Amino acid sequence: MDEKCDVIISPILEATDSSQLIIHNWYSIEPQTGYIWYDRANVHILYNSSRILISPISGKAYQLGTFWDAGPMCNMGTEQGWSGDNTGNFWGNSIFDLSSFARQKFQTEIRYMTDIITSKEGIYVDDIQFINVKYEGCDQYPNTYIAQNPPGKNYNLQISKSSNNIILSWIPPTSPCSVTSHNIYRGSLPFVGYNHAPIACSINNSTYIDNSAVDNYYYLVVPMNVSSEGSYGTSFNGSTWNEIPQSNYRCNLQNLNPC
Repeated sequence: MDEKCDVIISPILEATDSSQLIIHNWYSIEPQTGYIWYDRANVHILYNSSRILISPISGKAYQLGTFWDAGPMCNMGTEQGWSGDNTGNFWGNSIFDLSSFARQKFQTEIRYMTDIITSKEGIYVDDIQFINVKYEGCDQYPNTYIAQNPPGKNYNLQISKSSNNIILSWIPPTSPCSVTSHNIYRGSLPFVGYNHAPIACSINNSTYIDNSAVDNYYYLVVPMNVSSEGSYGTSFNGSTWNEIPQSNYRCNLQNLNPC
């Protein structure tokens, strides 16, 4: 499908000096056009409010060359990634070195983006392995389903600036809302309509520092439970309060049910 952003995020883990990530994958993604790669998939490490692109050290590698500047679309910019429709359409491993994150708690994010024009079948991943890590998150969950309340909405978002960094802080909803993390969205100003896109997904605290701000922006912080995100807040149109629309490049599906 065109103009989509799909994201898979791991549980919280802790890296060691010998940690590796192995992703078994198959992909058929938009081919190169005019020496430029457009649609792509890649992998990031999320830790300490940062989002860092990592590249395979062996196995199925990212493409080389020029990548289209996707801007805020799926928060990719000109990042490299897996791309092409005849270079990855077989099952094989991509191996990533995680040792530089030793003694850090982190999450891994696999992200797939398509632009507005052409798309292929996409990417499949299977048998993802974390080697020599601590606190493997899958072992923390029971084998039975436990219903969760909706995540609700955050309150009292405050924004300040320190040097070139934008500092966000907010008050999460309380019980009976179910909140495990927060998604950070950013849109451009002056405001001509909502165009927010994610700059960070699954932030595990109630503060965030945006160190990539180079222009004027508005920010939205959205609570999330295990499977869905909540309200982006409301806006007043002069007569009624309305829900701010979900981003086209959402981190998760949305649940607006009251909690």
